[in-house]
Amino acid sequence: MRELPGIILVICVFAAVCSAFAPYNSPIIDGVIGSDWQGDENILSDPPDDSPWGGNELRELWLTWDADNLYIGVEFSVAGNGIAIYIDADDGGTVSFRGEDGWEGAWRRDVTSDRGIDLFLGGWDGSALSVYTAGETNSTDISGFCETATGAGYEAEAKIPWNQIYPSGMPVGAELAVAVLLVGGDDYFAADAMPDQPTVGDGAGPDNLENFQIVSVDSDSDGVPDFEGTYVAGAVVFSDVDSPPFPVATLTPSVGPVVQSSPDDGSWELFGYAVGDTIGQIVVEAPGYHGGYLDDIPVTDPPNESLEITLEPFTGAIRGRIIPAAECSLKAVFTQSADSGVYTMTTFSDGDGNFVISRLASTYWNVTAYPFSPDYSATTVESILVAESDTTEIEIFLQAASILREWRDAVGDDYGPGSYTYPTEPVFVDGAFDIIGVRIKDYEEAGEIEFEIEMGNLPPAEVVNWAPYFPPLNLQKIDIYIDTHGGGSSQGLPNRAANFVPTDYWDFAISADGWWVGMFASNGQSIFDGYTRNVTDVAMTADTSANTISIRVAKSAFRDHLGYANWDEFHTWDFIVLSLGHDGDGVEGVRWVNAGSASQWQFGGGAEGDIDPNIIDMTVSAGIDPGTGEPREPADPQEVQLDWTITTPVKLAAHR
Repeated sequence: MRELPGIILVICVFAAVCSAFAPYNSPIIDGVIGSDWQGDENILSDPPDDSPWGGNELRELWLTWDADNLYIGVEFSVAGNGIAIYIDADDGGTVSFRGEDGWEGAWRRDVTSDRGIDLFLGGWDGSALSVYTAGETNSTDISGFCETATGAGYEAEAKIPWNQIYPSGMPVGAELAVAVLLVGGDDYFAADAMPDQPTVGDGAGPDNLENFQIVSVDSDSDGVPDFEGTYVAGAVVFSDVDSPPFPVATLTPSVGPVVQSSPDDGSWELFGYAVGDTIGQIVVEAPGYHGGYLDDIPVTDPPNESLEITLEPFTGAIRGRIIPAAECSLKAVFTQSADSGVYTMTTFSDGDGNFVISRLASTYWNVTAYPFSPDYSATTVESILVAESDTTEIEIFLQAASILREWRDAVGDDYGPGSYTYPTEPVFVDGAFDIIGVRIKDYEEAGEIEFEIEMGNLPPAEVVNWAPYFPPLNLQKIDIYIDTHGGGSSQGLPNRAANFVPTDYWDFAISADGWWVGMFASNGQSIFDGYTRNVTDVAMTADTSANTISIRVAKSAFRDHLGYANWDEFHTWDFIVLSLGHDGDGVEGVRWVNAGSASQWQFGGGAEGDIDPNIIDMTVSAGIDPGTGEPREPADPQEVQLDWTITTPVKLAAHR
């Protein structure tokens, strides 16, 4: 580590007083750490050859901020591993990411900390960083509020809003304590660290974070991120709104960071200017309003705080009806107008399908309806012409979700190879693990597919009712393995005690329970650490009245080391769907199948030892043979495939 000019940084294991580092910079989040970062924002450097894992190294850490966001950049190299950035930003947080210490959140690793970590970022094998806040034992994914990108040169960038780090406002005297690790997969330890850590690199865990890079964000204790120079301030007035919450305007100065006005009173501030400067222009824009400009603003001492601009609303509107009548959210989008910028307007339809979208500019609009009902797909009406002070009438005919594939499974075969029995605890109701059928739906407009899995009996999570319970699933774990192309993984997910035949090595796997839902890309590897994990593009719901579990996945999530999956070849894909018992205290959340009779909480009828699959029911669907264009030969029945006395571990297949 070297000390960089212009910023005093202290590596410490205790609270430290650090510099008045006041960068006030807004780098572009594009996965390239270039000239948009300033030299003194490179706050840490790590030796290029101190990692015992070849091809895996941490190199540089960058950090800066503006009025609204914290920016983090990391330069590294990685091969089948990940990087994790740990930040102590405030009181609270966690001191352990170890499952055995009770950590149930994301990025479970063999890592502890001397400081409470309340913000962390993780990226696997060069993927874009995910961002989380941390409590004592769990995490919250805030990636949707952030911008992240990782480039081909292994340069990762993240933009995190201050209001996500400090929801109640920045505390006076705020400082950040930052540490970076290069880590293995779940429950694994680290190989490299910035700054160096005494236990990292010794080939064993746990790895403890003792040393942190401390950066003072509010060294002058005014509750505002530090900045050099002075500021200008004012308010945006909306002529048709006289009480909060006010619309939010975006202010873009010719020089300096972009800021937004407050929904409480329309106020805004622009920091980081020198007395005597002149801001050539500030562009003021808000969705639904004509844009405005403030020109030639002098920067003075005392600060100019009385800048005010009034925005007038657009007066066009679209009134419409959803057919068939359904509750929807609606979004109107345009890309051409005399006023600069692109904006969207959103609203909701009522129970009769009626809606009005107001404050629209005179131009062409595309309106998309997003139905709340799972039976319909998002539907778009394009090129709707709206004139000033006029209302255009439209009708939106919802598109029913198309069925890509559907198949049924035998009723009452929730017995594994034929011998498994349910736990004796009454919450394990008959049919709770019995897959009856699978339907794969295509939501073309939304760019999503949905796996609708019908169960024999799906009790509400609140009826299952042990503490804690996590709706919508408290008993079940559902796995879906998908073979889309050659190669793939021969191994099932951990603690399933099942592998796959070579013709059905899986490329993508989805796993869902009440605690966790996510997707894996095998990247042609058969080791868990080589998989890419995605938890942001997968969502699950359940309908206990219809006994269905619905798992919706963005089509764009089907991406691995070969690129995006080819949906034109969907008819050739193989699917293997498994039903298992979920156990929050079990290894990888799996409920065991034991030998002999079932106990209160464990399935019975299994083997002596851990050679029997922990799979209660399975159903498969084979794609068309791409060589012959004919259906493939059916696979062996479940009773054969799950019989550990034939093959150990068992090998699953969708076809022969």
